[in-house]
Amino acid sequence: FRNDLRLQDNTALAALAERAEEWLPVFVLDPRIVGDASAGGPRMRFLLDCLERLGRALEKRGVPLLVRTGRPEQVLPRLLHDTGARLLSFNEDTTPFARRRDEAVRQAVEKHGAEVLSRVDHVVFRAGDVRTASGGPYAVYSPYRKSWWKRWHEGAQRPVRMPRLPPPIPGVSADPVADPREFGLEAGVCDIPTGGEEAAKRRLERFLDTAAGRYHEDRDRPDIDGTSRLSPYLRFGALSVRHCFDRAEEAAAAEPKLQRGVAKWLDELVWREFYSAILEEHPRVLSGNYRREYDALVWNDDPKGFEAWCEGRTGFPIVDAGMRQLRATGWMHNRVRMIVASFLTKDLLIDWREGER
Repeated sequence: FRNDLRLQDNTALAALAERAEEWLPVFVLDPRIVGDASAGGPRMRFLLDCLERLGRALEKRGVPLLVRTGRPEQVLPRLLHDTGARLLSFNEDTTPFARRRDEAVRQAVEKHGAEVLSRVDHVVFRAGDVRTASGGPYAVYSPYRKSWWKRWHEGAQRPVRMPRLPPPIPGVSADPVADPREFGLEAGVCDIPTGGEEAAKRRLERFLDTAAGRYHEDRDRPDIDGTSRLSPYLRFGALSVRHCFDRAEEAAAAEPKLQRGVAKWLDELVWREFYSAILEEHPRVLSGNYRREYDALVWNDDPKGFEAWCEGRTGFPIVDAGMRQLRATGWMHNRVRMIVASFLTKDLLIDWREGER
């Protein structure tokens, strides 16, 4: 398991279940990630909660979840050796770090003599699946959106029908999920939502029952609870993005008053696909500007201004409210995210990379 912490509509898990007679699920806590200050306390606590709940769901099926710490290219070959397993299955990620990690894992596992089976799961379509007429990547959202929806309605991708999971490899016990305090994360620093697949599905259904019908009108109102708040669940794969599309379209077909709001919400998920494709095609955007002409910008060196922005003390109420909300809850409304980011870069002229960090 990686950023796919669920048992339903999981492409790599389904592929494994079709092939394997026995299996063991494992999650590797990579110190390069969990030990990175930029990982963020709320994010790590949410991840560990998702892992805890995934472990419980597997336990009900008589399957132990292994949680190991170390570099995956070292941990996984040892586990294959210890258990006698001959196949490793995982869902790919497309960030530059993840691609390097996956290649290191693949080489180490194949050197061990085992087979690697990988799938794409975090998006509906990856960059190479949605192309221009000339075969190149899209640089603008509108034509990408049109092409994306054409592919979707062709029925190429829908939630995966999960086969019955095989029994576990015998003689292996579950590992305890790490305590947040092991990473210096104290409980109660800020509120985080309940993690896990079931909580994600409940939140989606609540959104469809309450706010989805007015999403096209309310989504930019930070004073209204008008958004889905599903971003952390999608980030860690506690909820499948394919399920979001499929379930939302089903709800809108059954209740016409939902159609405009649902259509707008699904377009926002297509934006997520678009930016994932940009990252896959142009990995430099993780640390550089998408448009290279902005590399010539000269940023202010303003530690006091940056500190005031971080702590919600700029004197601009909407900016300060958003930053305080983030510190208190670990979440900020999307419209306010854009406001605080624009304020940092366009008003304070502070490098966006400082804000990201």
